[in-house]
Amino acid sequence: MTSIIDKIISSVISAQNCSLMYQIMDQTLILSSSCNSLLSSFDQSLSAWNKVKKENSKCICLFSATTDICDSISFIKNEKPIRIINDKCTGKAMIYQLYGYTVFYHVNVGYMIQKDTNTFICIMEKNTEPINKDLTINTLTITHIIISLTLFLSDKILVHAGAISHNGKTILITGNGGAGKSTAVLRHVEAGWTFYGDDLVIIGKKNNRWFVWPYWRPVKTSKKTCQIIKSLLPYYDGQDNHTKKVLQIEKIFDLDYPESSPIDEIYMISNNDNFELNQLSLTDSFALLSQTFLYYFLPSHGEIMLNHILDICDSINIYSASRLFFENKFSEKHRF
Repeated sequence: MTSIIDKIISSVISAQNCSLMYQIMDQTLILSSSCNSLLSSFDQSLSAWNKVKKENSKCICLFSATTDICDSISFIKNEKPIRIINDKCTGKAMIYQLYGYTVFYHVNVGYMIQKDTNTFICIMEKNTEPINKDLTINTLTITHIIISLTLFLSDKILVHAGAISHNGKTILITGNGGAGKSTAVLRHVEAGWTFYGDDLVIIGKKNNRWFVWPYWRPVKTSKKTCQIIKSLLPYYDGQDNHTKKVLQIEKIFDLDYPESSPIDEIYMISNNDNFELNQLSLTDSFALLSQTFLYYFLPSHGEIMLNHILDICDSINIYSASRLFFENKFSEKHRF
């Protein structure tokens, strides 16, 4: 029996008339839609990735922005989700299992149906915000989900961490939201360190070591961060303490896109007020990274992520340090 989701998939597939292709690791991400403005907005959100004309292994995303399709799939919101996500990168999203399909619903953004391992049908809602009004809404949010799922096909994962490198040493900085990851990372970037990302980076195993790859995207900076980092001060335009400024760091600092690099150390920003640096045990490292590092959408990916985190804890030194430690270390010009 053909389900309503099957009919929606067929309707979206039949309507495609233009495409863009990007190289995401060893996958070719193909975006197709009947809506040029929608593709243009995704093109902005994926600006850090190279466009290609030739397909390798491929992950396909088909997009629609028609109100009638959104209305026909809205019944899903009455079902019980198998997972609920609510974080500052993704916002609030629910994941459903229905008629043999995995369906994502992001509040006020739209739906994404996983048709098979590497084919996704996205239905964007147009009744909340104009599609290409701002990089921080709609397409950028869905882009995080698409990139995460595409990376899993290449045995890579997105993690909640910033990453920087200098003189052959590469470190990851992680912590809960608001801990100060972006400020710590950007202070070092201003001092000449290589920038991989401030809040999300790509990691994977190569030659039996864990490596990091850059994940460049618009960076949301607070008033305090703009005031601390002199290079960002001209971009502070009087926003209040709760408003984030969206900046393209690679353009401000005229950065080159870096190659992958082996991870030497991981620093966890803690909430205590001392200046100490403590190396964490395997048990403590796993417990803390499991809270801050995890970034996945499909429940089946959760176990894979936990296994990766255990391996990372077993092979990389992980330290706990307060925000004060980072500030003091920087003021002493003694940066790692």
